[in-house]
Amino acid sequence: MFHEIGTQSPRVVWMAIDGKAWPPRIEYPPIRFVRLSGAALHHGIITAASGGATLRVTSAAKTVADCFKYRRKIGLGVAVEALREGWRERKFTMADPAAAARVCRVARVIQPYLKMLPECSEEPVSLGQSAASEPCRVAGSQRKSWPN
Repeated sequence: MFHEIGTQSPRVVWMAIDGKAWPPRIEYPPIRFVRLSGAALHHGIITAASGGATLRVTSAAKTVADCFKYRRKIGLGVAVEALREGWRERKFTMADPAAAARVCRVARVIQPYLKMLPECSEEPVSLGQSAASEPCRVAGSQRKSWPN
């Protein structure tokens, strides 16, 4: 729940490790290890400070791509919700999950879900302007505002 995307709380923490690495022995919290290699392991890594420790976590876009990669384990609904919530909360641009999906080899899976998102201007919202007043449009429709 690092990115605050979605409404579901995971039962376990998912940790990506190198395909040849030994998994660390950790009693708490419960961890599920996934083995990645190459670009899939290193793409979209950001560093964040939490509780006096430095953490290496994936970006919001890479997290969404990973949700689609492991959709059979977590459910397609969770992956779609993560994509919608991340887009609605402006955690990434349209190009970010598309690039992460190519690295994770799920570009064809995520493509129809990216097309269903409203197309908004990529310009950042100024501090004086609310996100609700930013015009958006859904493919094939008139201009609409963000839902409240």
